Amino acid sequence: SENLLRLPEVLQNSGHTCAAFSTIVQVSREVGFDYGFDAFYELFRGPEESAAYPLNTELAGLLPSSEDLNAALFPWIEEHADEDFFVLAWSIDTHVPYTVPLDRAEFVDEAFRREPLEIDYKSRYFSAEEMRLVKQLYESCIFYNDAQFGRLCGFLKDLNIYDDCLLVVLGDHGEVFDEHSDPRSRLGETINRLRKKGENQVLHRRRGHIVVPPYDEDIHVPLIFKFPQNRFAGTRSARLASLVDVSPTILGLASPESRVSQLGLDGKNLMPYLTEEAPPESEEVVFCSGKSYQGLPHYYCVRSPKWKYILTEVPMLSAGALARNGISYLASHLRNQFLLAKEALYDLQEGEDENVIKHYPEVAASMRAKLDAWRKRCKVNRYRQEKQLSLHEMDAVNERQLRALGYMK
Repeated sequence: SENLLRLPEVLQNSGHTCAAFSTIVQVSREVGFDYGFDAFYELFRGPEESAAYPLNTELAGLLPSSEDLNAALFPWIEEHADEDFFVLAWSIDTHVPYTVPLDRAEFVDEAFRREPLEIDYKSRYFSAEEMRLVKQLYESCIFYNDAQFGRLCGFLKDLNIYDDCLLVVLGDHGEVFDEHSDPRSRLGETINRLRKKGENQVLHRRRGHIVVPPYDEDIHVPLIFKFPQNRFAGTRSARLASLVDVSPTILGLASPESRVSQLGLDGKNLMPYLTEEAPPESEEVVFCSGKSYQGLPHYYCVRSPKWKYILTEVPMLSAGALARNGISYLASHLRNQFLLAKEALYDLQEGEDENVIKHYPEVAASMRAKLDAWRKRCKVNRYRQEKQLSLHEMDAVNERQLRALGYMK
């Protein structure tokens, strides 16, 4: 819709110079992310050599590191330091296949550094040793990414613009490391209870963030603001927030005269949370959804401070997916259709190990009504995407990176 603008378009109209630096194909011109940007840099199409040499050297250059990101970002910022500017910098270090340089793998066992273990990230089953090493790699990637962000902050200070900058650090999703078993019927809940007691340490299965239920380890992500002049420094808020709140908050600070309604989002400006101008809401909730592909489950979720309700829908059998994947797809579809719990309610004060929907039907009904209303509102607000990435349009670089990141087989 021409009436709904992207954040950079609104900021551009208010006098900001806008640039994006992306290390991932999902954030690219091909899917329409370039709207409103004066410059859009796709670093995954860059040189063959990357500053961070991954364990699998075939991926070098395909997954740019945060060092590569900074190398492209710093000159642009220096050139525009005297202007009002907005920059989107999308790093990929903490994504599978966790390509932290081994000399900076702070949390990885020394034995693993000497003889790297070949890990098949597409496997559905991980041994205890593989899961432990994958966690170590992931934590090392976070450490490495944080260090490179520190370099960015230092660079802004050297330019004497750090104090005037609004910085926002966030994650688009979390990462699952087998905190919960496959939640199918009563068996999954039994395994979760045993695992909580430390009695189930043999088989580790669920890892990643694709086609996993929206447990907190997947949807509770960092959201950190550094305000100009260090306003609110050290403040933490326990209020519920969502990623759709980020753009209205940035817009409210960088372009107060602009209307948030131009963005066409449900999101809200989070500033009143910090100034205590917004009283706590007893019915405060946030929503999320995760649609997958090839007939796998679709998850919808509504979360309050105390409760989380998850609705699972299994798509109709797809003839195309059946033709491509054969009996394995059919078996997976039937398992999802007949064994997967369609509704779940969790008391978050007790954790997400036991579905208590039978004990609190009124709570489940109330949360279900909120989710239904949100989904209807989303359908009304949905507008056609002008550009869409498809398997038929992807070039070789796009396809290679999507396979490396685990989005394609």
